[in-house]
Amino acid sequence: MTRDIGKSAFIDNFFLSYNAVYKDYIKINDVLSWQSEGRLNFSISNGMIPPNELQSVDVSFEDNDNYRWRGHSEEEILDVTILKSTAGYSGIILNHQTQRKFYILPVNMVESVMIEVPSGEEVTCGDIPIRETSDNDEDCYGNCPGHVDLLFLMTPEAETWLVEEENYVTYLDLMIAELYLVFGNDDISHTVDYSYTSFPWIDYDDNCSGSANDFANDPAVQQLRQDYHADIVVYLVPPEIDTTWSDNLLACVPWISATYEDAYILLPIDKALQSYIFVHEIGHTFGAQHVFGTPGFPVDCSAHYSLSLPAVLGPNGTVLYPAQDRGTVLRGFNPIPHYSDPYDYFFGIATGEISTNGTKETNNAGRIRTTGCKVAAFELSPKININVVTDESIDCTVIHEVTTDWGSPDDFEYEWSWSYEGFFSTQYPGTVIGESQGLVLNMQNQPVNNPDLSYFIQVVVSLNGTIVDTYTFFQQGGICNDYEDNSNLSTDNQESSSVIIKDKTDLYLIIVS
Repeated sequence: MTRDIGKSAFIDNFFLSYNAVYKDYIKINDVLSWQSEGRLNFSISNGMIPPNELQSVDVSFEDNDNYRWRGHSEEEILDVTILKSTAGYSGIILNHQTQRKFYILPVNMVESVMIEVPSGEEVTCGDIPIRETSDNDEDCYGNCPGHVDLLFLMTPEAETWLVEEENYVTYLDLMIAELYLVFGNDDISHTVDYSYTSFPWIDYDDNCSGSANDFANDPAVQQLRQDYHADIVVYLVPPEIDTTWSDNLLACVPWISATYEDAYILLPIDKALQSYIFVHEIGHTFGAQHVFGTPGFPVDCSAHYSLSLPAVLGPNGTVLYPAQDRGTVLRGFNPIPHYSDPYDYFFGIATGEISTNGTKETNNAGRIRTTGCKVAAFELSPKININVVTDESIDCTVIHEVTTDWGSPDDFEYEWSWSYEGFFSTQYPGTVIGESQGLVLNMQNQPVNNPDLSYFIQVVVSLNGTIVDTYTFFQQGGICNDYEDNSNLSTDNQESSSVIIKDKTDLYLIIVS
């Protein structure tokens, strides 16, 4: 099979724009066929990444040719995302121990290319003003999930950089995959979908922040936002345009706030995957901040955090690390795929902190969890869009309950299933465990009693017998971490204490160039 010229040109643009340090053509064994009960072995034929057993932690399955799969090693040192589409295989490989990051781009349906990008690339977002709001945006202890619709507006220059439309989807899917990677690490359960359309490049101002405000107030942009029911609009502007802006910013929003009028992002097409800058800017539209601000609120909980990690990992900070601290001294800065959260950990180190007097905490993840349903309601989606709210306030009990963008819960039918794989396909259908709006799991009825194992739950929501949406999420086994005491349960709910992995190497990347 010949290598597609349009894809090859896009790969060249990607390689140059991201200052890549390595490129090789590969073939990938299909995840769907080679995993075993949610686990698989990972290796690469030239040995540049040591073999690892991966446990699946995120699956979004449409059909055998369209899915997203993410897994990581037991110590979370190796993190792998594989995307399959009609264009071929793409993905992200992170080795946190060696600080190496690879992107996979499709060449055709058989081959892909693996590109290593350097860590510590300097990005600048600047001192964006924070809009004070009257509602309690400072609350970082809520959990209000929502489905967020994004609209990407493609300038002609961005379309030229991407070369052909099939590459648009590959690139945008990688951006969304990085967002889901960070959301997943921080237990942010919002779901995301996107649309894209062409829009001319308009040089609104000589700087990013001024252009962002003018863009947000452009009637043509506002009309497109309403037409596409978009909660957030992302303007993918020409390559290298950031080098011409007088404020020296790479990307920006009009104001930092979880408000309708500020949910706009300016982002150069050739930098969207650099140092999680897209994830960074998305955080701003949920009210996440660089530093403590917004005086007058009783508790300030939104800011970045700089981690004191082992020296081998280099300078590290969370995704919202402030741009003004990213100068020459921190050129080796390596952002981790987390928002700040004092209750979340990266290699055993908290990704946030609480002040000694308890009045401040660095918890951007908490802010984003809290404001999710607010952002999701900026524009009413024509789709039902379901999500699941989880309540763990009762000891040894987990309650999952479906929420929908519109309609009464009594309008719909529900079916909950579980499986180790998370595909819920004809090949891996899962087992039905509930048929009501809520699902209650406890020590007596959980499908997996072993706390060392994890699994997936999917809820299918139907209206008058027609499926309107599905939602799949990750669940840890062994509620109350008391596997041995559950030995008196029915054998129907028991599972082996270890999952058998196939004897062959599963997710195998074969160098073909």
